[in-house]
Amino acid sequence: VGANKNTCDILLAGGVANACGWSTYVDKKSDNKWTIPPKDQLWLLRWHYMAWAAEMGYNVLSTDADVYYHYDPYPYFKGVLGGHNLIVQSENLGEFPAINV
Repeated sequence: VGANKNTCDILLAGGVANACGWSTYVDKKSDNKWTIPPKDQLWLLRWHYMAWAAEMGYNVLSTDADVYYHYDPYPYFKGVLGGHNLIVQSENLGEFPAINV
């Protein structure tokens, strides 16, 4: 998900992405009641769409782009960790976003 149409156009033109979509969710939330710094807008989109998918009944796994899985983690989530509904990775304590969900 890109930040806006311009971002997607740049990614597609440069061959960085094969497909790109953007959302107007943040724009609709910007009604002067609260402001979201641009660097945090993609985090808001990430959380919004993860919650939406979970509410639809999907199992959601969201990790940073720099995370590498040597083995498929899914069996652990369905096995040893199967009794948990939410597993959170702490990062950058004291800053927004302080957690990866």
